[in-house]
Amino acid sequence: MVRTWSWTVVTQQREEALISGAAGDIGRATAVRLAGEGAHVVLADIANGIYTTTAMCAKVNAAATPVTVKFDVTDELEV
Repeated sequence: MVRTWSWTVVTQQREEALISGAAGDIGRATAVRLAGEGAHVVLADIANGIYTTTAMCAKVNAAATPVTVKFDVTDELEV
């Protein structure tokens, strides 16, 4: 079972989003869309595909470099 969660926080100056499962299709689509709308995104996943998502987000929004965090959300010690 694949789960993707995203949280969006609006600060005074910008929207920030944390997307877990960012290497998967749904997570990647969510990240790219939010980045395209101007959000600063934090991408989290255990898979190496997260770097493809990072590149795609940077392409749609060059002003905001995405932050990449590689971890396993099912491991309580990593979260």
